[in-house]
Amino acid sequence: MITYWQMINSGLLPLVSYDKGSIINVTEPDEKELNILRTTFGVPDDFIHDVMDIDERSRTEIDEGKLYIIYRIPIRNTNNGIPFSTVPLE
Repeated sequence: MITYWQMINSGLLPLVSYDKGSIINVTEPDEKELNILRTTFGVPDDFIHDVMDIDERSRTEIDEGKLYIIYRIPIRNTNNGIPFSTVPLE
């Protein structure tokens, strides 16, 4: 899912569509959404692959004037005896 957000003084305001300078939030993208990221927003394939790598560390990156953020958040995991795992928050 792709959502768009505008930063305002009191927090974040959800947007119906992308506006220049807004935040693009992506969760569990399907192939169509990945193509939107590549073609509409010019997100490099290597960054998309980094986000989907379970071993990738949280980081920020600036490339061609765009700020990319990978932030991994903990989720409860009861499948393999480990209480938590992490997933990317892009």
